[in-house]
Amino acid sequence: MNDQDKLLLVNYDMSVIGGAQTVTAFLANKLCDKYKISVLSICGNDSALKLDSKVNFSSMNKVANTRLLKQIYDCYRPLKQYLKINHQNIVLLIGFYGASCSFLTIDHKKTKIIFADHGALSTLDRSPKRRKLLRWISKKADKTVVLSPKIAKKYAEEIDTDQNKIISIPNPINSEFVKNIPVYNLDSKKIITVGRLVSGKGYDLLAEI
Repeated sequence: MNDQDKLLLVNYDMSVIGGAQTVTAFLANKLCDKYKISVLSICGNDSALKLDSKVNFSSMNKVANTRLLKQIYDCYRPLKQYLKINHQNIVLLIGFYGASCSFLTIDHKKTKIIFADHGALSTLDRSPKRRKLLRWISKKADKTVVLSPKIAKKYAEEIDTDQNKIISIPNPINSEFVKNIPVYNLDSKKIITVGRLVSGKGYDLLAEI
């Protein structure tokens, strides 16, 4: 490894367990043998998910659920200082809130920025101010990652940006988990689903089936 291999993953709050946190931990643990991986959490003081000993974890210890504008303001100087001391070649911003708090502090000329908008379509449904902020982040980032080709197409249309800058990468899944899944009975009428009861998860569509 050399100084060209530094990769920083930024997440809003690693002290809780959710989809974006799971993806952050999974990527950090998988990539730490190839890159110098750092994980930065805006809120909380620890990671609720296990990180490899080779992963450098830091937290700004900010309080979650603070108004976004205030959080952006409060994060600016500490993050600027962090990035000055810990220069990164690539920064992966996972989730809208973490990206919003950190985007202004990154030197775009020296650092490649990948914005993984884990919420995607649910983020687009938010207030006009947040939609404007989302559009700005996505346009300035080198690449924006969403979870499927269908979302990528709609995303590019909604935020009026270059389709080539939007790429789709499905959430990773542990290969050991897949190996242990029993053969599925196609005649079965049983459906088991786990997730938050929000519109973006599509439970309304499942209920109609």
